[in-house]
Amino acid sequence: MVSGAKELSNAERRRYPRVTLPVYYRPARLRAEYSAKPLLNIGLGGLRVYSDEPLHMGERLEIELFFADNTTLTCTVKVVWIKPLNETEMAHYDVGLEFIDIEAHDLRKLARVLNSE
Repeated sequence: MVSGAKELSNAERRRYPRVTLPVYYRPARLRAEYSAKPLLNIGLGGLRVYSDEPLHMGERLEIELFFADNTTLTCTVKVVWIKPLNETEMAHYDVGLEFIDIEAHDLRKLARVLNSE
């Protein structure tokens, strides 16, 4: 994962390993009119998603995550990198999001889901 324009060291990457799980996300404010999309990978530090929305570095978003066991959690993330994709790709952007506000019980829930993989 990239923080700003700098890449994290290998030690930091190991601190927050990423896994690919059947997890979906959507902006929390768009509950009714926005279908959930699969994310690319997730770890305790953040997640990587595809987006059709033009997000900006440092932008904060409230998102909702949906897990295979039918549980959900809502958290605040920050855009830490964004990469435009080609027209032939699944979406317009590849985006790295860092967790910046997540309730302790939701962080434990996320850790359980990640550890079950």
